[in-house]
Amino acid sequence: MINSSSDSITVVLYVYNMPEFSGTANKYDVLQDDDGDFTSDAYETEMTQGLFFDYAIVKFPPGVSYYTFAENQNLEIKLLTSNPTSGAESTSPAFNVETNVAVGNDVTVDYTFSAGATNPATAADLTAGSFPTGTFTVTSGSTTATAYTLGIVDDCNVENDETLDIDISNAQYATIVSPSNQTYTINDDDLEINLASSTTTDVTCYGGSDGAIDVAITGTATPTYSWAEPGGFTASTEDISGV
Repeated sequence: MINSSSDSITVVLYVYNMPEFSGTANKYDVLQDDDGDFTSDAYETEMTQGLFFDYAIVKFPPGVSYYTFAENQNLEIKLLTSNPTSGAESTSPAFNVETNVAVGNDVTVDYTFSAGATNPATAADLTAGSFPTGTFTVTSGSTTATAYTLGIVDDCNVENDETLDIDISNAQYATIVSPSNQTYTINDDDLEINLASSTTTDVTCYGGSDGAIDVAITGTATPTYSWAEPGGFTASTEDISGV
């Protein structure tokens, strides 16, 4: 039954003789759509439960609209708990969402990447040149969407590990639950090596062999050493003596 006014309609569904709910459903929704295919552009209104009937007050837009009823499966959507939390600059992490049950129609939720709170990444760290935004779509019969792969610039700069966040919002046909925010750490994989200091000890006389070289190396790389001189002396230690 539909009761109409100037700008809205009250939709009433008698439920006392309806079949039992399936899955996790415990109520009905009314779906309103301009073209009648009831996909991603449909508008959903949760019905208020009554003793013998459920009802919903639905805004009535200009033009033709189509209506249908659907079970409310109490759909929940969240970021995939197995999404990566860190990786080297040379990796391209993939992010996804999941629902608590397989969806009956397409479910969408928007995602937004942004700079993290600790050592925040910048747009220059991403191959897109900006922090991506977009929409995950969980298609009918599925519990996950097509993953979004984030492109990261594999530069040669020695720098701190950097963080970025992904958030989801504006879900359609589902309720967002935790986790709706995750932090990803870009681990710097560039190595640094520096000659911090060097000390030489000259031989006491021509032809002697009491000279020495003492060096101090700093950085993130693990150095190897190779010393050689025309007289045939070789060494692979950091410091050398007896030369």
